[in-house]
Amino acid sequence: RILARTLLPLLFVGGLFCYLLARSLAKPIIQMRGAAHELSDGNLTARVDQSLITRRDEIGSLGKAFNLMAAHIESLVSAQRRLLADISYELRSPLARQGVALGIAKRRGNSEVTPALERISREANRMNEMIGQLLDLSRVESGAELIDRSRVDLSSLVSDIVQDADYEARDTNRSVR
Repeated sequence: RILARTLLPLLFVGGLFCYLLARSLAKPIIQMRGAAHELSDGNLTARVDQSLITRRDEIGSLGKAFNLMAAHIESLVSAQRRLLADISYELRSPLARQGVALGIAKRRGNSEVTPALERISREANRMNEMIGQLLDLSRVESGAELIDRSRVDLSSLVSDIVQDADYEARDTNRSVR
């Protein structure tokens, strides 16, 4: 009995101490895990709490390192989005000038070069569409716009690809069907 009276309070105090210690170690790690999940879900502004960073232990250092990494990732992704938007915008000007030159060539050209000029025109239009899609992608990634879903006619897409491949294959006396 005496052993139980002295042992039970010691076990209780020891258990309470272990619980509080485990909780104080797990709580900041759970916070960091939450910030990591936010970052991986696309929230590039996710950071660990200031209270965690001010700690003077390894967990505080880890929190600082996490925030530095997150800021660097945010900066890189923002720079990539700006570059994509800038390149897409800058490509539009030469394509517009090419379209003007193509129009002049069509008016002055003969029937022998007309199919090639039509082909160049189609490819320029396709490049213009792709640039538009890049700009749309840039706006969607920045959160400024939502994605509009649309149906794609797969047989028409395959037919266009076959026509492109056939056009290129004719130069080597081959064909694609």
